[in-house]
Amino acid sequence: MRLSILGLVLAVASVLVAQDANTATTGWLTIPRCGGNCTIERCKGDNGGCAECVLFRVYLPLGANIKEIRYYTDTNEGGVAQVPLEADLQYAKFTGAKTYSSSSNVIHEVTFQNRRTDHGKRGKVDVDWTSPH
Repeated sequence: MRLSILGLVLAVASVLVAQDANTATTGWLTIPRCGGNCTIERCKGDNGGCAECVLFRVYLPLGANIKEIRYYTDTNEGGVAQVPLEADLQYAKFTGAKTYSSSSNVIHEVTFQNRRTDHGKRGKVDVDWTSPH
């Protein structure tokens, strides 16, 4: 009997923890290559460099508490890598992150720069958050 009560308590605690934590995501977005001879400049202010940029936004409920933000991109080897903000990985990086509130949402936005001339890149942002208590 003690074991089944303990199991029930653990099961209920797991459900409460799972309901308390949330993850919002941009899903995978594709950033095109920047052009064969780097004539396309869509990221002004990138030290004169050539890049193709896409702005990623994650919308959370107003009052959400952000716990963790993770940035992902695909690799040239066909895998996926979690990358720190501003870290360059194979001529691509997430840069200029900011979080702010509108009248209806908490918004986290970041720019993904692809400086590759030979192929596009994919990127994704996940934000873990909790509701205010």
